[in-house]
Amino acid sequence: MFLKRILDSEKDSSIKIIGIGDVGCIVVNKLYESGCKYHTIAINPDMRDAIGIPDTKLIVGINSNNGLGCRANQQLAQKCFDESIKELDSIIRDNSNDISGKNRAKKYILVGSLSSTCFFVGIKYLIDIINKIGDSKIYVVSSDSSDFEGDIRKILREKCISMINDYKQNNYLEEVKIVNSHERNNNIDYYDILNNKMINEIFLLAVNKNQKA
Repeated sequence: MFLKRILDSEKDSSIKIIGIGDVGCIVVNKLYESGCKYHTIAINPDMRDAIGIPDTKLIVGINSNNGLGCRANQQLAQKCFDESIKELDSIIRDNSNDISGKNRAKKYILVGSLSSTCFFVGIKYLIDIINKIGDSKIYVVSSDSSDFEGDIRKILREKCISMINDYKQNNYLEEVKIVNSHERNNNIDYYDILNNKMINEIFLLAVNKNQKA
């Protein structure tokens, strides 16, 4: 279900920054609010956490989970993405049929947490759709907060890292950036530190792209 969809002709549509899950959505919302000139997309199965103002926002699986998230359930997450596959495809393919290639996205930056069920499941769908389009590079920027999480999240983190490494080795991913912070600061929110590190990596990837163009 689309909550918001804006195609701003003044934005650089050659790069799409896609937040998947709670953490990914928080990061792209911050990017949008900071005046990011690239197209920002937030994808989340949880309507309760879908607060923010990216360029495009999609709630996946509204009929499968009543908008209540995945609750760390991978099967439920897969049902949510299966239900919304047409909307996902539509988001990715915007401008991809532009004959001139001027407005076609050349870079997709996928953003989220390694211990997020939504990110772990959703990234598979997005990589598959993007690779079918062709002529685009995929990057991953993810946070690792496993030092302060339970065993279930740590297991998911390991599975997510293994999956991402497989994609990288098989040349589906151009580059992977994983940020972490092993210490808590009483004066600064730990997750704010991680989110800001992710934003820095995203901007570095975008700048490098423009330098090579």
